[in-house]
Amino acid sequence: MKRLSLILLLLIFSFEVQAKVTYNKKLFHDAHIITVRGFLYEVVENQEPSVKKQIAPKIARTIVWLDKIHKSKKTHEITKIKTEDANLVNASIKYIVNVSSGDMGANPVQIEEILTRWYILGENLVAEYKNRRGKTSWKLEVREPKKSKTSPKKGKKK
Repeated sequence: MKRLSLILLLLIFSFEVQAKVTYNKKLFHDAHIITVRGFLYEVVENQEPSVKKQIAPKIARTIVWLDKIHKSKKTHEITKIKTEDANLVNASIKYIVNVSSGDMGANPVQIEEILTRWYILGENLVAEYKNRRGKTSWKLEVREPKKSKTSPKKGKKK
């Protein structure tokens, strides 16, 4: 299982620059963006209420920024951008890579569970951030997961 996680991680971070978002000149796919989104959300959720109140708007802003540059037609090298949002994304990626490679002490099954949890959170995360005329509004919440079209159908009772 650890070998599979490492192979997937290497494949994910080993493509040449062709994308809208890159990290150390490596392609950043949708799955990467989604995983970072989920990780950032979990960071917020694991905080004390007073800290959560302070960081949640910043995390929402960072996620909205990341989504925006990911959808852009221009290529953005995350490591070269010097903003608070980019710094937060860079630190998140480093942490995720450390977890994925087992450097944080997790076993292969735990690593798979952690990455899957972040991906599911990120996939179902709604993030909004607006700052107009000095007034900030934001939203950061997980919606109900979409039902899979390929999930098994329940059998009829006889």
